[in-house]
Amino acid sequence: MQAKRLRSLSSPAVMFSPLALAVVVVVAVPVGGMDLPQQQGILTAFAFGVALCIYGVAAVFKSHISFHSAVLLGVPLVVVGAVSSIQTQSVIHSVFGTSFETGTVGSLVLFAAAIAVGVCAPARAARWFLYTYLLAGVVSALGALFLWSGIEVFKPLGGMWPHLSYVLSSGALIAAILFDRDGPGRRRGLYGAATLILVAGLLVVFNPVAAGIGVSAGLIIVVFTVISDVESGLLRFSLATTLVSVLMVVFIVFTPGQLPATTAVARPSLLATELVTGRLYLSSLEAALIGTGPHSFSYAWSAYRPEEINMTPLWNFEPSSGYSTLTTLAVTIGMLGLLALFLGPGVLVLRLITKEGGEFLARITAEDRGVFEACLLLCLFLFLSMIWYPVGLPLFVMAGLTLGFSLRFLFIQEHDAGGELRPWIRYSIVAVLAGAGAVFLWVPAHQAAGAWYHGRATAVLSVDVRKVADAAPLFEKAAAAWPSAKYLLDAANADAAVAFDLMKSSAQGNGAETAGVAALLNKAVTYSERATEENPRDFTVWLSRAALYISLSQFAFPDALTRADEALGVARNLAPMDPRVPYTHALLNRAKGDTAGAAADIRQALELKPDYEDALKWGSQK
Repeated sequence: MQAKRLRSLSSPAVMFSPLALAVVVVVAVPVGGMDLPQQQGILTAFAFGVALCIYGVAAVFKSHISFHSAVLLGVPLVVVGAVSSIQTQSVIHSVFGTSFETGTVGSLVLFAAAIAVGVCAPARAARWFLYTYLLAGVVSALGALFLWSGIEVFKPLGGMWPHLSYVLSSGALIAAILFDRDGPGRRRGLYGAATLILVAGLLVVFNPVAAGIGVSAGLIIVVFTVISDVESGLLRFSLATTLVSVLMVVFIVFTPGQLPATTAVARPSLLATELVTGRLYLSSLEAALIGTGPHSFSYAWSAYRPEEINMTPLWNFEPSSGYSTLTTLAVTIGMLGLLALFLGPGVLVLRLITKEGGEFLARITAEDRGVFEACLLLCLFLFLSMIWYPVGLPLFVMAGLTLGFSLRFLFIQEHDAGGELRPWIRYSIVAVLAGAGAVFLWVPAHQAAGAWYHGRATAVLSVDVRKVADAAPLFEKAAAAWPSAKYLLDAANADAAVAFDLMKSSAQGNGAETAGVAALLNKAVTYSERATEENPRDFTVWLSRAALYISLSQFAFPDALTRADEALGVARNLAPMDPRVPYTHALLNRAKGDTAGAAADIRQALELKPDYEDALKWGSQK
């Protein structure tokens, strides 16, 4: 059955979105001021926000829109994500998280939108996306080579390599090998040079076996693609597809190493992941089907921290880990979410193997055949990568975008002119698009403002920890811009520290000083309470709240010790195996004057973590 198709809405918008996303890969790391995942989430969301606003403006002047059933393949994933997030209390962070990280509803909306953009985009958008993506891979490979050789001039660019890892380099390698394979010899020579640079980058991070297989397969593809004739298109496609598939398997199975100029980070193994998250995921049928909501994976790790319960041997220093994107989504959105995620690739593969799909494949022009092959293999590679590795938000969204490009080539061969829309329908669409675009602009703008203020405050304290009075207003502005639990807690601790300093500097203050201290303490308590409301499943916010009340008890704050005990009870229920819980309870017992109870708490903390430094130093503390 032929789906309803109407004329394209806005060529500039569908051209802008994929190019903006490809540029994100290049600029995410060199742009400083925030951690890498947050940068990627903010930039990706901002790019889509601008694109949606362009769509909205274009709809004012257009009487037709483009619609195809393939654009709806991402909707089931958004629905499952929205249902799973209902159980969370903090709406804004359950939807967008701290940075649109993968697994939140906001990231799933971006993924679905990427599919729609790819389906609606013209062929030239896919081509320019591949150009930019290939350039990003080459730039990062050059940076990695410079770092490996000891040249740190391009260190920010080389820093992309460990983060984007094999996914970026391998995906760009696929694009370099396949697209424009029937183009002029000079252009294919440039692609061959780009491929060699990418392979050289892989040599410095992969073990010799994987690198040897990858280089051999890559060279065979490059040589055969450059010297073969146009008439042997079918044979070239089959051989290139086979060898690129070998490359993908090699890059997935073999674990890439670490650049000599970078620091290795310990990561949990699959066994550690199973031990930590298994009881959370299998707690109920509901959790198995729709997951336990955004951030639940990190909650499980926080509650049963392997490094705190002597599971260090289950960790390793390789990029491969148990918390792949697939594992994260399995916990956050359940099996139904995983089925919705792979619905699009499933439809694409089924379309390819059917007789009708073969007919549409034959209609793809020689000029676009290489672009289609590159998008198809890049799409399948990115989806397979999610099984083994954690994929950042830009690459997660690019998986949806390349899926949309591939569907566009197979499902849409031409655009039919549709009937005109009534004005009220058109303006309703304008309102929806503009509103969605405004949200995707507002959220990253506030996230960026919060990160900027928080970064300034942290910088002040890094220079001189005694300048907490200067840092406190900045922490408050960060919490006002983006009220995440972390920013709220930092604001609470800063205000409390300023109040304590004021009280210590004046043995006998006047009424104005006393009122000022009381106001600061009340603000600190308010920020702490807001943090627990913002993220009630995070035991660290309850620990911080308990520690704050224990500190306030020495200034006769009403019911301080009682409130600290209540907060510790919640933290203990959320994280029964974390040694910081009994240690903080030891502080509470010491404030009560119960030295025997405090000693018992310290013994319990050391049982959970024998090398817990704070507990070992307990006897030397006053």
